[in-house]
Amino acid sequence: MLICNGVADKDGATAAADIASECAQHRTHHKNVQCTYAAEKLTLTVENDFDPTGAATMDEFSDCLCAYLMEPFSGLLEIQSVVVL
Repeated sequence: MLICNGVADKDGATAAADIASECAQHRTHHKNVQCTYAAEKLTLTVENDFDPTGAATMDEFSDCLCAYLMEPFSGLLEIQSVVVL
């Protein structure tokens, strides 16, 4: 689970939908993708079998943020949790 804090309200909901769509269509190595927005925070949750630390997924999330946010976010981008199944 990855978190991006400080996302403008005008970008949040649309960016969440766009990022989820991007992962479903072009980043199919991630499964069960969910991207939500609430209280200036984008949360991305994915499952994959190649990224035990979340670092590669955070890099991809960062790329998506650059592509889909109209304004830069003012908070942190962080790995909230990683669960090995």
